Amino acid sequence: MAKQLETVWDNEPGFDPVKGEFKKLDLDRWLKEHKIVEHAKADGKQNKPSTNGALVGIPDKIIGWVNQRGSICRQNVSKWLSDLEQNLADMEDTEGLELQKQMAEEILENAKLDLDGVVRSQRGHLTAPQEEVHDAKLDYDEFRRESRLRRLPDYSGRKFALSFILFFFCLELVLNATSLMDANPFGFIGAIVQMALICAVNILIMGWCMGGLLRLIHHVSVLTKWVSMTLASIAVVLVASFNIVVGHFRDSMQAILDDPSADIFQVGSDTFIRFSEGVLTFDSFQSALLALLGFLFFCVSSWKWLDRDDRYPNYGSKHRLLIEKQRVYRNQLSIAEDELKNKFVDYQKKLEDIRHKLNTKQTRWKEYYVLGTKVVTEFRTNLGQYQHHLNELLGAYISANMDARTEPEPSWFSEKVKIDQEILVSPEFTVPEQTSLKSVADLVDQKIKELQRSFKECRHRFLDLEQAMGNSSDVSEEAA
Repeated sequence: MAKQLETVWDNEPGFDPVKGEFKKLDLDRWLKEHKIVEHAKADGKQNKPSTNGALVGIPDKIIGWVNQRGSICRQNVSKWLSDLEQNLADMEDTEGLELQKQMAEEILENAKLDLDGVVRSQRGHLTAPQEEVHDAKLDYDEFRRESRLRRLPDYSGRKFALSFILFFFCLELVLNATSLMDANPFGFIGAIVQMALICAVNILIMGWCMGGLLRLIHHVSVLTKWVSMTLASIAVVLVASFNIVVGHFRDSMQAILDDPSADIFQVGSDTFIRFSEGVLTFDSFQSALLALLGFLFFCVSSWKWLDRDDRYPNYGSKHRLLIEKQRVYRNQLSIAEDELKNKFVDYQKKLEDIRHKLNTKQTRWKEYYVLGTKVVTEFRTNLGQYQHHLNELLGAYISANMDARTEPEPSWFSEKVKIDQEILVSPEFTVPEQTSLKSVADLVDQKIKELQRSFKECRHRFLDLEQAMGNSSDVSEEAA
């Protein structure tokens, strides 16, 4: 029977509850700190304990200290395992897990309601763009049928057409101003101002009109073709006449400069007199060149105005209108899908938070279970070391005592003392199977998948572009 240890030596814990590990006793250090060998020699010189004496003194204290250390260690392990069992039981708390189930179900139901509300709201915002793109597509298809068009609009010349037109404007302005400045009393600056107006007529006004008339020539209607060809011919005659008049205007200006007594306000009348007397009769080569350049720039600008759009009249504008309506619908659809997705992500995160907490609990549960099982498995091995500790500590005392004695040692010096066998009995570690945590985690996974299905169903309630237009689209978006 182990004796109670008096408050002589402090207990050295044999188990660390923080790390869940057994701690080994440093025998040499303990012997030195408590001067067991010194005490044994001192007792031996006095022949203590006596030959017929009982097991008392330092040996009795060693036995009591080792047994109590083992008992305290077993108590600490037992308490630690009990706390671990309670932690595992708390993780498997039925009421708490049922509450999490209810939370997952409530989150899913609220998500379905909110997703449905987003769909209803956004479908209302999509109604007007949907009708517009549908009507634009019907109008576009009807226009193609009536015009017998099977090809897509041609925008191959559109990208740089306007740049060429502006370049022609500037080039004609500079070239013609150079030709006119000799005849202009205000020199190059005055010629620039006059030629800017003339270039505007040739390139910006008549060129634009001629480009439109050339486009109408491609119309499917024969009447429209003939009318546009007639008007184009008239436009050519008008522009040619206009530029011839400009050439005669230069001659009139030149004449005023050569005759200081001439009236500058008669330039206009003189111009038309010259024109009536001889349409192509110019006084100088510069005047003829001025008229020719104006007409040529009108021709090339008309070609580039034609390239500004598809050759068939109104085909490009119909196409670009449809493209714009498609862009508006796509943007509104993207806004609707983003709002629906954001709402879905918010609720998915809430369910994933529950799942994450459950997964964390599952991981911790397994860690605790493995650690507790390991401690129980190692308990008897580690507590079995206490017999070795007792043998070593008593052996050190007996050996030193016998070396110092002059009388025979007590008979119990040769007897083997055993530790209290009660401390070798492993404490119990009983935990339920991990079933509740897994069932709730599986339920949350199921709710997340159900939420994903609801999101997909709500997404399909939005019409994509082809559905909104009513049929498949062959519309190209190459228009600049």
